[in-house]
Amino acid sequence: MALFPSAHGNSHGNSHGNSHGNSHGNSAAAGGPASGLALPVMVTLIPPGDVRPVEARFADIEVNPDLWVLPLVSRVVTALDPDQLLAELHDDLDGILHKGNADVAQDLERALLKREDAVSLWGGEIIDQSGNFQHYFHALLSLNSRSHPNLMRLMALVYAVAGIVGMRVKLDYMRGRPAQVWPGLFPMLPTPAHPSFPSNHATQATTVAVTFSELAKQAGREEYVPFLTGLAHRIGENREYAGLHYASDTEAGNCIGTALATRILELPDLPELATLRADALGELCHLSK
Repeated sequence: MALFPSAHGNSHGNSHGNSHGNSHGNSAAAGGPASGLALPVMVTLIPPGDVRPVEARFADIEVNPDLWVLPLVSRVVTALDPDQLLAELHDDLDGILHKGNADVAQDLERALLKREDAVSLWGGEIIDQSGNFQHYFHALLSLNSRSHPNLMRLMALVYAVAGIVGMRVKLDYMRGRPAQVWPGLFPMLPTPAHPSFPSNHATQATTVAVTFSELAKQAGREEYVPFLTGLAHRIGENREYAGLHYASDTEAGNCIGTALATRILELPDLPELATLRADALGELCHLSK
């Protein structure tokens, strides 16, 4: 079953670091200057008389959050010390993988036995989430980059960092994709060109959900926590229904994402991150009020 397959190449590229491509398609980020026209204009407007250019500067708040955080991403990844983090999680991850490999059919239950019903309900959502899926969290929290710039930027930072760490783990385990292990699986989306374990969608979604759940508690907005948690689980499971991941990939991503979020919230030595966390917390305190 193919649903809008032509969109997948663009959206999937965004999911693995193509921040520039994502900056042109992130639905919750405010559009750049002069982007409000619904149709392309083919003829330049040149008013009569003495016309001079308007003096202008691109405002900081107009910069897409995914681009705004780029200078911070490498510093946060370095400060997190992914090698040390993964050493601490090694036994847990090995246990999850061993359990999954012990019963592959069970590990692929959502793709093998439950896909038809899931696709009929969430097929469009599954395809839409094949790339950058931050806009689901934006919609959940009613965020946009003009009214909540720091929440948007913190989310973009957490999402990018989790994506890098998740890719680092994939190259340690080099697990074959479900379509390689079960050749008749026929994924509903093209299989990404990198290993399966852990699911980076689960890693990123859980890191975002746990980070923002903790901030919500600090802000006295605990009512958001079950929604954030539920959305992260749904994003991870959707990749299983698509035939791209095992359940153990998702479980591993949840494990890494939880540990990552805890570290991101506690990093002491990056003043820029501390400021961004504090500013995001302030916005969250007044969210929808």
